[in-house]
Amino acid sequence: MQEYLFSDYKFNDVEKHQLTHREVFLSRQIETVNASLIRGKCSVRILSEAENMQQYIKDPDTFYYSLVFDPKQKTLLADGGDIRIGAKVTSRK
Repeated sequence: MQEYLFSDYKFNDVEKHQLTHREVFLSRQIETVNASLIRGKCSVRILSEAENMQQYIKDPDTFYYSLVFDPKQKTLLADGGDIRIGAKVTSRK
């Protein structure tokens, strides 16, 4: 997990441990399963520096991802889905 997650708020060791259990990895693989195997519903969001990380601890069915698993190469890569705002990245007319 990236260290910047803990920069705005001082998480204790238990909270850091809980956050590591909320991280999942995007794989872009599709599996079809029988509906009787589905036990519930959850929310998975791409990690954003602007989000309040405490929300992931409070909501029992909320998870985040920031890395994508490539099954062919068996590697984890940073997701390129960032939206950036600012003078350095904004185009000018």
